[in-house]
Amino acid sequence: MLGCTQNKSVNVSSHQETITAETNDEPQFVPCDNFIQISSVSNNHPEGVKGAQAIASSVFLCKEGKSKQEIKEYIEKTFDYNLNRTITEVRPRYEFDVSCQGSVPEAIIAFMEGNSFEEVIRLAISLGGDSDTIGAMAGAIAACMYPIPDEIAEKCNNILTEDLREIKDQFMELLQERGNK
Repeated sequence: MLGCTQNKSVNVSSHQETITAETNDEPQFVPCDNFIQISSVSNNHPEGVKGAQAIASSVFLCKEGKSKQEIKEYIEKTFDYNLNRTITEVRPRYEFDVSCQGSVPEAIIAFMEGNSFEEVIRLAISLGGDSDTIGAMAGAIAACMYPIPDEIAEKCNNILTEDLREIKDQFMELLQERGNK
């Protein structure tokens, strides 16, 4: 069961939410008391909260060392998302869709298909549409399984303004202090 604890946190980059979770034998998401409030900042619809939970669960399970197949099965069972498609099958019919139902499964499918951080991002944005959001969600999951290439990390760091770089550096220091690299 995924549920709340005081100790473990998961960052969902595209939605800037944090949840806490732990696993037992039977996976089932039980949101924290304040999860709805936290995710409602950027998601004011039940499907938005569901999508945020699906991405957060994927990130958490990936950080826990679960296989792509285990993550896929959990997301399909818990959130009723169809992940039995490929990016090649999705791409010809995909249109701009800002809803969670039209972007979260596609982000997870990109993660499932990719074999590196960069490939996951490329697959996600190749769909077009709301590609920045899909790429951010797919990248949040991928970063838990694959190293971010130095060239990409450096390019992103160089794009940040000095004040944003300082915030990022402080956040990274906090993560290192907590042992959550």
